[in-house]
Amino acid sequence: MGTFKNEWKNIFKNKLMLATCIAIAFIPLLYSSFFLKSVWDPYGHTENLPVAVVNEDKPVKFRGKSVDVGNSVVENLKESKSMNWSFVDSKTAKSGLEKNDYYMIVTIPSDFSRNATSILDESPKQMEISYETNGSLNFIGRLMGQSAAKELKSEVSKKVTSAYADALVDQFAEIGDSLEAAADGASTLDSGTSKIVDGEKKLKSGIEKLSEGTLTFKDGADSFDSGLAMYVQGVSQANDGAAKLSVGAQSLSDGLGTLKSQVAAIPQGAKKLSDGSSQLASGLVSAKSATSKLSYGLSELDQSLKTLDSRLQSSSGLEQIQPLLENLSQNPALFASLSSEEQAAVLKASYSAVSSLGEIKSAVPKLSEGASRASEGMSSLDSNMAVLASGAQGLSDGTSKLEQSMPELLSGIDALKSGSDELLSGAQSLSSGTQTLDSKGSELKAGSNKLLGGADQLKSGSSELSNGSVALDSALSELKSGTGELSEKLKEGSSELNSVKLGEQTVDQISSPAHISELEYSHVPNYGHALAPYVMSLALFIGCLVFNSIFPIRSMPESARTSSSWYLGRFGVGLTIATFMALIEGGLMIALGLEVDSTLKFFSMLVLTAICYMSIVMTLSMALDNPGRFLSMLLLIVQLGGSGGTFPIELTNRFFQTIHPYLPMSYSIYGLREAITGGIGASSFYTSVEVLLGIFLLFATVLFFVMKKLFGGDSPGKACTES
Repeated sequence: MGTFKNEWKNIFKNKLMLATCIAIAFIPLLYSSFFLKSVWDPYGHTENLPVAVVNEDKPVKFRGKSVDVGNSVVENLKESKSMNWSFVDSKTAKSGLEKNDYYMIVTIPSDFSRNATSILDESPKQMEISYETNGSLNFIGRLMGQSAAKELKSEVSKKVTSAYADALVDQFAEIGDSLEAAADGASTLDSGTSKIVDGEKKLKSGIEKLSEGTLTFKDGADSFDSGLAMYVQGVSQANDGAAKLSVGAQSLSDGLGTLKSQVAAIPQGAKKLSDGSSQLASGLVSAKSATSKLSYGLSELDQSLKTLDSRLQSSSGLEQIQPLLENLSQNPALFASLSSEEQAAVLKASYSAVSSLGEIKSAVPKLSEGASRASEGMSSLDSNMAVLASGAQGLSDGTSKLEQSMPELLSGIDALKSGSDELLSGAQSLSSGTQTLDSKGSELKAGSNKLLGGADQLKSGSSELSNGSVALDSALSELKSGTGELSEKLKEGSSELNSVKLGEQTVDQISSPAHISELEYSHVPNYGHALAPYVMSLALFIGCLVFNSIFPIRSMPESARTSSSWYLGRFGVGLTIATFMALIEGGLMIALGLEVDSTLKFFSMLVLTAICYMSIVMTLSMALDNPGRFLSMLLLIVQLGGSGGTFPIELTNRFFQTIHPYLPMSYSIYGLREAITGGIGASSFYTSVEVLLGIFLLFATVLFFVMKKLFGGDSPGKACTES
């Protein structure tokens, strides 16, 4: 203890040594304060970093509005204090970067606004902001410029997104109105569909009636065709009989004329008459038989004509179908299953047949009347033929009386001649009428065939139309259901969309949907606080290194009687200087603005760090002299990279990661970080205390044995000369 006091007495006596010791005690403070103050809060003063901004953007028109994103960015930057923005042209900016007037150039290209409005294009283009930095001027300045460029990009993205979101909100409002209008339109559509369904039901009813009518028409056409065939056949037979009747009547008339001209020769020809009367009686018998057949044929013809007339007069189905056929002829499009040419041909043929039927109906009564008269004439002829036969039979007996009966005979001949002339006229009319009927029979049959074909097609078409009506009914039911659901859903969608309240907060949410919330486990105010543990620990090591380089630690004072006293004296001075360095550095750093989480931990860690470093440097210097000081310098250099004071140790290479746990500065930094800002954990702090304390005790012990060896044993008065 006496040696320790003598050491300090000698120091105070030696003014130069005292000044040196005081200066050494302040070295860590000077190093840490000057260095830390220069980088205390660089990121808090980026407004002084000069950056040039070149705006080459050209405004564009987008949906009737002018878009000038570049100028908007410039206006925002003028209000921003994140950098010292200078708004210049490209040439000035380039020149300023070359002269080191600017750390970075931010260029807004000419197509910036154009690309901003290309989001709806088929191939939208990104907005690009280019920036140019000069890392050689200052790398950290470059990093700050890059950070500012990223913030600028984020701000531009937010503003553009906000503009898009604002337009999107407007579109939502328009969509809501459109949906409401669409819902009204769907409601109208649903109402119209209901009317269509009602009309379709009426159409279906009409189609069913049409189908039933076509069936009736088909049956009537079949009956008509069958009756027409019988009629044509009867007309043909009547025509043949009328021709024969006409020929016979003509012959009768000619014969009666000849008879009358030759009546005067009767007396002379009585004999001849008597002879011919037998022949006449025989011929009249044959004529009577023929007239009976002719009369029967005329009766049959008359009956057929009456039947035909009755059928024609009762053909109400044809008369009812005629207006329909006329309507179908004017509207052939009703037959959807047939081509328009086929439909028109069917309808026109049907109409022609009905027209011909009308002519037949008008001619049949006359024909029937003529047939009736012919039948009456034939009946009269048959009656007269009987009389004639009777007379001819009596002619042979009454030839003798002929001469006396000549006047009466002449009168009868005249009457007979008149009747034969009437018979001839009726027979000729009958023959002409039957010829006309017979000539029209083929046309009437052809028209009937066309009518039958048209009836078949009409039946087929009405059947297909009925089937189509069923399908249409089903489709309209689905349409009605769909329009009702569409109207309901559109109203619901319009109501839901209009219920969404979109305002400025919505736009902000869309443009900036995520918000980063930082929860600080430990608070580090600025860059100076983050770097302080590293710089202060480094400054203490440098202070210890300077002390052991200047203070004559290897000299042995006369008061040192033993190696222990020498050890206590020299090591005690070193520890005292180390403690002073730690206390001065810590106290004045707090005075300069360093905020600490725990003052006790802060100062205890500084003192422990200082005495640990002092024991290491003093041991190496005492044992190896200048080579030992050189090794201490190497240890300092190694700790600069391996202690993790600036960047995380995980970002360094494998060598530094390997030596990191074995470096005392690593634990000193951990301990000081916990003391200044917290967050490292109490366990880490006490681990650092234990490691540093262990290193201190280890090197203090080694130093004792080194000084003991240098002292040369415990014999008092022995001196150790410095090399």
